[in-house]
This record gives sequence, C-alpha cells and structure tokens, in this order.
Amino acid sequence: MKKMTIRILAGFALLALAGCGNLLPQPAPPPLLYRLNPATHFAESGRIIPLQLVVDPPHAEAALDTTRIALTRSPTTLDYFADAAWTDHLAAMVQGLLIASLDNAHRLAAVGPQSGELRADAALVTSLRHFEAVADSTSLPVMLYDIPKRTGTAIEPSTLQAAARHDRIVAVKDAKGNLESSAWVMRDTSLTYYSGEDALNLPLLSIGARGFVSVIGHVAADLLRKMLDAFEGGDNARALELQIAGVLGAWVPRIVPTGAKLLLARHARHFAWHAELWDGLVPVLHDRPEGSAVVEESLISAEAALAMVTEPKAVYDDVLPLVVAAYRRWSGESTPIAERPIMRVLDLVLRDLDFDAQEGHDLFARR
Repeated sequence: MKKMTIRILAGFALLALAGCGNLLPQPAPPPLLYRLNPATHFAESGRIIPLQLVVDPPHAEAALDTTRIALTRSPTTLDYFADAAWTDHLAAMVQGLLIASLDNAHRLAAVGPQSGELRADAALVTSLRHFEAVADSTSLPVMLYDIPKRTGTAIEPSTLQAAARHDRIVAVKDAKGNLESSAWVMRDTSLTYYSGEDALNLPLLSIGARGFVSVIGHVAADLLRKMLDAFEGGDNARALELQIAGVLGAWVPRIVPTGAKLLLARHARHFAWHAELWDGLVPVLHDRPEGSAVVEESLISAEAALAMVTEPKAVYDDVLPLVVAAYRRWSGESTPIAERPIMRVLDLVLRDLDFDAQEGHDLFARR
C-alpha cells in the first residue's frame, strides 16, 4: 500500500503540472539589438602620420560597460532602456568603432588592438563618461566644445538639449559648421552660444550667438570687439568688412608662398580700414528709406557666402561680388545732398574692392 500511495501521488503531481503549464512564466522576447557605425567621411586634406597606434578598450564604470543601453533622467540616476541592447559590451563596441574610424581615415601607418602583430608607437587611452559626470565634478560653469573636425563626431542637438538641463552646463563653443543645427539648439535651450569657427563669427551672431572663443582673437581681439559692437549696433556693412578682414587674416599664417601671405595681409588691412571709414557714418540700414532692405539682404547674402568659405580664393570668387553689388546699389540709392559723406566713402571702398578683387583673382588663377 505504501508504494501504491507514492505512485498515485506522483501521478497527480504530474497531472497538475501538465494542467497548469500555461500558467508558468513565459520567456521574455529577445531585446532589439542596436549598434553604432564607424565614421567614414573625413576631410580630403591631411598628412599621413607614420605611426602605429594601439587602441585600448575604454575605461568605463560597470554601470556603463554592459550590453544594456543607459540613459540619465537626472544628475543622480542612471536607467536603462527596456527591450533594447547593444550588440556587445559598450567598451568593446567603442574600441572597435575607434579602430574602424581611424582606419577609415587612412592617416596612420597601422591601427588596431593590443596584439603581437602591432609594434605600437603610441596608445590611445579613453574613458566613457557623460557630460553630467564632468559637470558634477566642478562648481564652475561648463562650456561644451562641439568640434567634429577634431573629435570625429558632432554633438547631436538632442544631446545638447539633454545636457542643457544640467545646472552647470551653460554654454557651447560651436565649431560644428552647421548653422541650422545651432539655431535649433539656441531656440530650444538656454545654452549660450559662442562661435568657435572664425569664418562663422558673423553668421552665428546673426542667429543668436553672443560672442566668440576665437583663434584670431589671440592677435586681433580689438577687431573682433569692433565687429561685435558693429553687429549689435545694426551696422551690417562695418560688421561684414571686419569679418572679411578676420577671415583673410586667419589665412596668412596658413598659406605658403610669401607673396600670397603679403597680399592677403594687405587685403585684410584694407577691409579693416573700410570698417573704420564706416564707423559712426553709416545709419542702420533698416531705418533707411525704401529699397534699403534689398541692400541689407545683399549684405546678409554675402555673410552667408562667407560662412561657406573653405579657402581664400572663395572670398574673391563668391563673397566680394556680392559686397560690390550691395555697395553699388547703395550708392545708386543715395542722394548727393543728404548723403554725400556716405557716397564719398562708397566710392573709395568700391575702388579698393575692385582692385583687391582683381589682385586676388590673378593670384589664385596662377596657383
């Protein structure tokens, strides 16, 4: 009887398990897998560095070095996206991306992970952190530096929007070269923008930037101060002339032939002189009579063209014709009796521009 009782109880147990099988926990669906792509587009110019580089796995705290995708909702919390994961642990994935991106750039003799096949001349050691970690480590205000030409990647607008929620992240040095993106962030956050690209100083001011963190500011801070004052005072002509002076001046140390250096330096001084001629003489354009809006729009078009300049030749080909056209229309609108001083300055400046434009065309036609 004892053995029969055991068999019967065991049988009931098996029946119970079979009948309740649909009540047991079901396996969770697999997470959606995400991966990042290495950089593939790089500036065409750039020298080859005869260097073999080892890329170490980035240092990362355990909470980040996981296949789970982290997000921060506040400076003191770290959460993870549900039903989503990286294809590998974050540190290993970023190491692979760095190696692939550097390899795609074709600037190094060799790049790879630590191995016996690579005789490393240098090692790239990185760490994975977020902007909040840096801001939390100081009591000082923090300015983010958005410079994809150096870092290989731009700070996405959504990232800047999230960073702006931190009390100490207050500003951006913008060298991204994307005015649309910058305008979007300035519209939707309280971040103060400063131009970090001298060719874009005036265009960035026109969409809401407050000033500059400038390279040429080390040697021409007074020129930048005058340009900012001219812009804030509504004197577009003077601001544009100062911006052109700064752009040409910035090319002087970067261009090789001595004759080209001297010519660009002389032309930069000419534009600075034009700005001094306008100082206190030219009224704000939008306060002038009908037709002035066209002149102002022409100057704004010249500013936009200047923002696209990547070589000094483009200043002479694309920017100066727009400036000349605006000044000629302005001269035609002016009346000899009421605006004789302005007409006299326009005449001087137009003669200067015609001569400089021809010199610039001749110089770069030979190169």
